[in-house]
Amino acid sequence: LGYGMIRPDITGASMPGPVYADNDAVANAILKQLFQTNLQHGQNAQSGNVAIYCNNQAIQGMKLIRDTLKFNVVDECHKLYTKFVPFFDYSKLYVCHTPDFSC
Repeated sequence: LGYGMIRPDITGASMPGPVYADNDAVANAILKQLFQTNLQHGQNAQSGNVAIYCNNQAIQGMKLIRDTLKFNVVDECHKLYTKFVPFFDYSKLYVCHTPDFSC
């Protein structure tokens, strides 16, 4: 079982997220279908870019993006917290929906 969506970001790139799934196989199927549908309908196809926000604590998402979907990491933005890292259960999170999300 899982859930996912895709939409344009402010640069026109395709931005999937959030993507939640019970396991890697479900997340893989969701992401592949999202990109396939996105391209078929011509949405965000003009830029050809993809923006994915994923946390290093959601390590299964990082591996899926790099190894299965064959995406290259181009940029990284590290989060800093002044007091504590907010608790979040990362076990089913594969892609965040925004860099401002607490993941």
